[in-house]
Amino acid sequence: MVRPADADCALPAVFLFIREPAAARPRPAVERGPSPVGRDRLPRPRGAGGARGRRFWLIACALLLVSTVTQGLVVHTVPLLTDKGFRPSKRRR
Repeated sequence: MVRPADADCALPAVFLFIREPAAARPRPAVERGPSPVGRDRLPRPRGAGGARGRRFWLIACALLLVSTVTQGLVVHTVPLLTDKGFRPSKRRR
């Protein structure tokens, strides 16, 4: 079951970042010439060409945010639980 708070966070992200596939969008008429690359291999990226794209930065920012939240949870879980009344015991069950 989806909680309303989850839907409030997830739906805007879906509408902002999920798009129709390129095949579904109409393509402009472009005159096609001979390809500089053979059909059996793709061109190799050179240097920092990938870092210029929007996808790269979206993925990099997402990873930064997820790692920041994870570290915050790891560091603050024990103090938060202690403040809520949980006490660490010396023995495990």
